[in-house]
Amino acid sequence: MLIPNLLFRENGAAVLLTNDYSSSLPPKYRLHQVVRIYKTDSAANQAVFQKEDAEGFVGVTLDKNLVDHVIKGFFKNFYYVGLKNLPLFEKAKYIADYVKRKLSSSYSQSHKPYVPNFSSVFSHYCIHCGGRAIIDGVQKSLSLSEEECEPSRAALFRYGNTSSASLWYEMNYIEGRGLQKKGDRTFQIAFGSGLKCNTVMWKALHTMPPSEPLPESFTY
Repeated sequence: MLIPNLLFRENGAAVLLTNDYSSSLPPKYRLHQVVRIYKTDSAANQAVFQKEDAEGFVGVTLDKNLVDHVIKGFFKNFYYVGLKNLPLFEKAKYIADYVKRKLSSSYSQSHKPYVPNFSSVFSHYCIHCGGRAIIDGVQKSLSLSEEECEPSRAALFRYGNTSSASLWYEMNYIEGRGLQKKGDRTFQIAFGSGLKCNTVMWKALHTMPPSEPLPESFTY
């Protein structure tokens, strides 16, 4: 129980939000959408849990199936995100695959579930840096490229597990590399104890030039 308490590093992020369109400072982004999902089953609730050990010391336990619970929470969240954001042809492909699976067991066994192309909607991804397994799991689930996961891996490499603040370190990486263009939509993905999964979508209001030289590649 002591090891999880050592996984998290010091972190912090500050974001200024306003609904005052007459502000003299032009905003970087417009908040497009927020989706928050809770998994209320006992297994998910116990996946990240603070309690006393046999000797009475308080610590945090991380279940060995934590990544599985997180991915399931993400899928539930992405269901609502997909309904609100995916184009009609992507929704049609998903529904057609779902119906075929219900009607034919042989189809289900011979075909992998269709994963909608979220990159048709989102330009950038900021994945909660809970660890390499979390990033790998989200990448596999959404069929993301290495380039799309680079901001998340870069933040994990440079700062470690900084929990929810990592999303803003990743956003800063995207800006610093000069990747954020006017009209781009950035998809932030985070999770926490409970178990809860949160996603936030931001739309860039102007193109942001590179701010600093950053490493092109990262190793573990």
